[in-house]
Amino acid sequence: MPAIMLLLTELEFFIIKYGDEYQLGRTHMQDATPITLNTYISSFTSQLHGYMTHLEQAISDLHSIGQGGTAVGSGINTNKNFSILFINELNILFENKSFPPLFKLHDSKLATTTSHDAILNLQSILASIATGLIKLSNDIILLNSGPRSGIGEFKYYAEEPGSSLMPGKSNPTQCESLNMISCQVLGYYNAMLIANSMGTLELNVYKPLMIYNIIQSIQLLSGGITSFSSHCIRQLTINKEQMHENVHNSLMLSTVLSTEIGYQRAAEVAKLAETTGKTLKYIAVVELQYLTAEKYDTLINSAFSTGNGNGNGTQNQIQNPVEEQNQAEEEEENILPPPSNKYNEY
Repeated sequence: MPAIMLLLTELEFFIIKYGDEYQLGRTHMQDATPITLNTYISSFTSQLHGYMTHLEQAISDLHSIGQGGTAVGSGINTNKNFSILFINELNILFENKSFPPLFKLHDSKLATTTSHDAILNLQSILASIATGLIKLSNDIILLNSGPRSGIGEFKYYAEEPGSSLMPGKSNPTQCESLNMISCQVLGYYNAMLIANSMGTLELNVYKPLMIYNIIQSIQLLSGGITSFSSHCIRQLTINKEQMHENVHNSLMLSTVLSTEIGYQRAAEVAKLAETTGKTLKYIAVVELQYLTAEKYDTLINSAFSTGNGNGNGTQNQIQNPVEEQNQAEEEEENILPPPSNKYNEY
């Protein structure tokens, strides 16, 4: 729990610093429409909050125990009050030690010896956390790729030399370390799935394996998340210029044109821009004359003020790339074909 809270805190600080910036969305590893970093990073913080909720429930289930069931859950050879007395003493022992919730008797003492579902359920939550961490770290690896030939929108702070052969190379070692930890946790989970299925009749004797795996998983994840939060997320920055360039050059901005000229014409604009190397605006306004320049700008600007995915329709505080280009063209009197620089607005 504390490690997840630390990661949440670092991600929320990242949102405070960079949340209003736009990045190009990507689906199927292809360009999609722009989103804010607030929208993007909030998907991870939402996951983490969900993990916390699931962990609390899983821990609560662990506090339901079958003490006093003896050999086959019948309670043979025990005092009839033993179970209640034991639970009371256990709760007194952990009183005022921040160890919620209270222990209680399971409604079937035999169920706690024939299988260990509560332990497996907790490990399943840890496995879910591992998959979420792999997604987060892999995304950072991709967005940090480069620095010259990759996406290059994130800047990973390397605390150590990345290569003994290639000078100046920086590798995302914290991400890779967290991925290896997460893979190990998933391996522990698979072993526990098998172990929990190995009960025969009134007893499952594989609990030692399951307890060992879950303790190892907790220790690995706690250490890995803490290191990743402190040495990666806390020092992670962005390359604004690269992000703005990627957004501005994206053909997927044609998506907002479809609300005015229809899907087929918007697709035609995007395909022509791709094959000719000309800008969307030049194709839509000059070559095909589907829109006026003013209407095109209005539609494109709407892509940067449609909300952040969390119900907040906030406008980006940093001027978006289209507005930057429009300001640079205020002195232009006519719409002209683009010169050699393909990144000009026309």
